[in-house]
Amino acid sequence: MEMTTIAHWWNGRIEPAERAEVIVRHNPSGSYEVQVTVAGRDALVEHLTRAKAEALAAELTGKPGWVQVEVQRVG
Repeated sequence: MEMTTIAHWWNGRIEPAERAEVIVRHNPSGSYEVQVTVAGRDALVEHLTRAKAEALAAELTGKPGWVQVEVQRVG
């Protein structure tokens, strides 16, 4: 079973060296993860609750310029 993307933001920059993204996902095992990509480098932070994952995402995307990307739901 695949992970489900809950939310996705990006900083609106097109240049690869300046682009950043934050993605919140739910793992079928019950945990949540926040993936942070900056200039092509990824970091993952795993959380046991959705609230903690969303709080981290809010902290990371709280400054002006971040755009929430619409997440397509499958099924």
